[in-house]
Amino acid sequence: MSDRVIRPRRTVIGAALGLAVLAALACAERGEQSGGVGVPQRSEIDPPARPGAFAVRLAAGADEILATWWEPLDAEVDEAGHRLLFARYTDAWSEPSVVVEGDDLFANWADFPAVVREPSGDLLVTWLAKTGEETYAYSIYLGRSHDDGATWRNLGKLNDDVTDTEHGFVSLVPEGDAVRAFWLDGRRMVAGGPMTVRTAVVGASVGPSELLDERVCECCPTDAVTTTEGALVAYRDRSDEEVREISAVGRVGDGWSEPERLTFDRWNIPGCPVNGPALDHRDGRTALAWYTGAEGAAHVGMRFLEGTPAEREPVVVDGERPLGRVGVVLDRNGDAVVSWLALVGKQAELRLRRVGTDGSLGAAVPIARTSASRSSGMPQLVRRGERFYLGWVEVPLEAPSRVRVSSIAPELVPAIGD
Repeated sequence: MSDRVIRPRRTVIGAALGLAVLAALACAERGEQSGGVGVPQRSEIDPPARPGAFAVRLAAGADEILATWWEPLDAEVDEAGHRLLFARYTDAWSEPSVVVEGDDLFANWADFPAVVREPSGDLLVTWLAKTGEETYAYSIYLGRSHDDGATWRNLGKLNDDVTDTEHGFVSLVPEGDAVRAFWLDGRRMVAGGPMTVRTAVVGASVGPSELLDERVCECCPTDAVTTTEGALVAYRDRSDEEVREISAVGRVGDGWSEPERLTFDRWNIPGCPVNGPALDHRDGRTALAWYTGAEGAAHVGMRFLEGTPAEREPVVVDGERPLGRVGVVLDRNGDAVVSWLALVGKQAELRLRRVGTDGSLGAAVPIARTSASRSSGMPQLVRRGERFYLGWVEVPLEAPSRVRVSSIAPELVPAIGD
């Protein structure tokens, strides 16, 4: 692929289609159902989180949605600490359970816990806890549940060093009879070195970590999937010249590939934009979504990683006023559906948009409004069966934040020409 900035491809957003989409959303918000089949195109299934909750994380299984989120121990006292909550959705949410709580937890809007169903049937969750007096001195801790999240046991640290540096932005995927973890690891920063990407297997115990990339962006989230070749992790890389592109490392036999650059935006930025990539894999096809602010022209991009050169060509999903914080899922027909936040006045709008296998774009669908500040966090997009599940943090002007989740039928996100 040539080294260039991506440009928009085919787009169809007719006025009549936009009105139809907005009308469908209004019906969904009122609980109305789609034409004759008795299944809502959109259902609000907010988890049992208290006011003030934030940083929701979703993971999907064949018949469940797993969710974690933070809640303050005392909404009036910042130093009181936080608790990490877990709940599981099948036809309804389970009673939330406390994974861990305390005043030494590193709870924030961008780097938040990950959760996965292990091949054994147990649940595995991560969180961050302070290890020193410095602001960015914390490690990654693991918890396991043998009873679907009713109770949790602390397994200790994931990272196998003792430096009082940053460790976080964890992604988890099943691997064999265990779980593969990826994270940003700051152990080299104690001597003035860069942030790195490391990985380890979590089974009955935590295996030794492996270095995958020795210089990466310090605080952009990672994402990982299991492909037909094995685990694949995507992250924001960082060159010596401060060009920050999206790269990936994948499983090759018993080892790992060299970091491969997946975007060619030439975004030169001296600090971390806190805007990582999103991946999804289905039926031999992998989709990547990302945000860039290259050349002063912010946009959300998306590309497929397999197929012909034309099918792998990147497209611009939103080139107007996006904030990024992207998600992506693959539909049953191979289309990708991208989520992101876009600026609308002084607020942010959470949107979905379909990208066809030929790079065509459907209409952008507005889902919700929230704050444009960091308090709105990182929206979550996952797929359970053929429905999409979108999680976000609603930040009202004069009320505590609120964790929201919507269940969305694929038909609500139109294809080009619909």
